[in-house]
Amino acid sequence: MNLLKESIAQRRASEPATFTCVAIGAQSPGVVVALWPNESWVFPWTYLVSAHCTPCEGDAQLVLTFTTQRVTAEGQNLTPVMEAIAGFRLSLLRELPVACRPPGGSPFISHLSVRPANQAEVGGPTNVQKNPASIPKINQASVYP
Repeated sequence: MNLLKESIAQRRASEPATFTCVAIGAQSPGVVVALWPNESWVFPWTYLVSAHCTPCEGDAQLVLTFTTQRVTAEGQNLTPVMEAIAGFRLSLLRELPVACRPPGGSPFISHLSVRPANQAEVGGPTNVQKNPASIPKINQASVYP
């Protein structure tokens, strides 16, 4: 029996480790967001405000906005993940180095960030005015005759 266990252990050790960037299954109460190599968060789906996916020339950006945090995933083949988000079936988003890219057309996340929801993304809109006093007043007479 020990010989069989040793043989199985050797075979598993010789096989390359496979990682996945996305786990989709039955409905889950939340999603684990794991940054490479060892930082992670758990966000309950009840705090999800919105989700948005922007595909661009083979790449994609997936943005999940929760009440206090914004999760941004950049990678490839992320568009199919939206259906899992809509059904609360996404249980994991994991950032991986390019060397660990799964074969085929599986979703791959090369960069993942977690920021406060009210903080603009780098390269995001630059014309956002944060001070309400600096917003120009609209002449209501010209808008509503």
